[in-house]
Amino acid sequence: MEHREGAGLRRPLCASARVRVEHEYERVFLTGVGVPEGLVIGDFYGDPAAAAVDPAEAWCAVVGEGLIAYRIGPPWMPYWSAVGRMSARDARYLLRAREAGQWLEWGRSGGPADVVWLEGVVAEAPGRFRLHTRETERGPGGVLVARLSRERIEVSPEGTGGG
Repeated sequence: MEHREGAGLRRPLCASARVRVEHEYERVFLTGVGVPEGLVIGDFYGDPAAAAVDPAEAWCAVVGEGLIAYRIGPPWMPYWSAVGRMSARDARYLLRAREAGQWLEWGRSGGPADVVWLEGVVAEAPGRFRLHTRETERGPGGVLVARLSRERIEVSPEGTGGG
């Protein structure tokens, strides 16, 4: 753990040769070579549970309240999520981020019953992660496989051909 002046206490989630993923409570940061200082790559309801960087250092997956996948590279757009009404400026920012393929989300939209609670993530290959779901009142935990592209996240149960 390290303390940065004015940044509070950040805790490490994972690291690769080039980047490190840290969190301060619910907010997640990416640091490393060529990464803008203080880059926010996620924000969770509750602390994030885990993170992983793929072997190509192209994607970072952060889990807890669903999955946020952040593409490691320019234009380095900070994560931002719209809650409630958004301004035209906010809408333009989110559109630019989507067009850049900077981050994607899965299992976080809708109401509380729609959230997929994840407790672990392992990077298996470039753009491919194994997700471990948490046991909830809806059922036991399990394993899912997520494949990432700039346009979408495809998730399937482990061993179903899609993973």
